Formats: sequence, C-alpha cells, structure tokens
Amino acid sequence: MSVTDIRYIFKFDGGEQLDIPLQFEDDAFDLVKKGAYNKEPYHSEYPKCPHCPYVDDQDYECPLINPLLYFIRVFDKYFSYDNVFVTVEFKDRTVTSATSIQKGFSSLMGLIIPTCGCPHTMYLRPMARFHLPFSNTIETMYRRFSMFCASEFLTCKEGGTIQVELNKLNELNNNIHNINHNICDYLRDTCKKDSFVNAVTILDMFLVSMEVTINKEFHELRKIFGFQR
Repeated sequence: MSVTDIRYIFKFDGGEQLDIPLQFEDDAFDLVKKGAYNKEPYHSEYPKCPHCPYVDDQDYECPLINPLLYFIRVFDKYFSYDNVFVTVEFKDRTVTSATSIQKGFSSLMGLIIPTCGCPHTMYLRPMARFHLPFSNTIETMYRRFSMFCASEFLTCKEGGTIQVELNKLNELNNNIHNINHNICDYLRDTCKKDSFVNAVTILDMFLVSMEVTINKEFHELRKIFGFQR
C-alpha cells in the first residue's frame, strides 16, 4: 500500500515534545488507523450524530472515536492558551508556527476529521490531501470554495448537474457543523482541560465565517478577484 506521511511535532516551553506521525492511503487519502489509534477501546457511550446515516445501526462504530480518544489522552493535560512551537513535516516541505495549543491542535484536527472515514466529512478530503497548516479564515474560505467549485465542475464533466446557487455547499457545511457540535458536547463531559473543545470550536468558526460570506455574496472573494460591489 502506497502512503503519504505527515508528521506533527509539538514542542512546549518546558521542553516537552509530542511527536505525532500520520499516514494516509494515497488513493482515497484515508487515515491509516494503526498503532496508537487502535489501542483505545471503542466507547459505545460516544453519542452518534443525529444526522449520521448509521444512527440506527447498533453495530456501527464511529470512525472518528479511536483517533479522538487517542488525542484526548495525549492533549488533555494542556490548557488552550499554552504556548507551543509546532512543526509539520511533509515529504517536500516543512511548515512551522509559534502558536497556542488550541490553534496547533485545531490545525491537526482539520487533517484528521476529513480522513477518519466519516461519510459526512469525506468531501473535505481534497483539502486534507493538500493540507495547509495554520490557515486563517480567508485562506480556508478560499480553499473550501475552490474545492467545491472544482468538484462541481468535474461532476458536470461526468454527466451530472452543476450547483450554482451553493445550496449544496451550505448543506455540506451544516453537516460538518452538526458533527463539531456533537464532538464538543462529548468533550465537555470527557475532558479536564479546554484545549480540545476550543480547537474544535476554531474549526467550527470557519464554517460560520463561510456561511456569512455566502450570505454576503462572497464580498471578500469578490475583492480578491477585482470585482467591486
């Protein structure tokens, strides 16, 4: 199996270092769940999202829970505002940032959630494949909108119908928002510190910004492309 390796390294002020190696199958860009991610027992009390297509299947195990429990165990001793120096190593480049634990971990979760196997987050895999660590709101908005337009163009070329009014994008984003909300509810009852909850909240704020941008007819993107309105 051909894989892509991405490594997150967290270095804290006190000298502690967390090394998180990740592998993804090249074809589908699925997260390879092996080693540490499979050591956590599945928690049946983790509530399925209400809109999960397998919500009535008692035997279905949420694909996000194993990585989620692993990262809770690793990161739950840190506060969201703790300083950290994060290095993200790719095959062809290295990206670094002196940031807070919540922002560094939010960047990591932005890679994990689309690739874990959840049917509602799979549409984000092209963004995960071309992962941009520590991206800001306008960068994330541009990448997500561009990915959606590329997907619709290719769908049209395959004989489908292109969605111009972005209702489909709103629906996809709402599905992710519901997942984030479900994760946060679980984390508030599970975690001792706030870094995990705040990291997911940061991801969700990107969705809120995207919704506002759509409602304002992409005012910020119009300026980037030279359209004034």
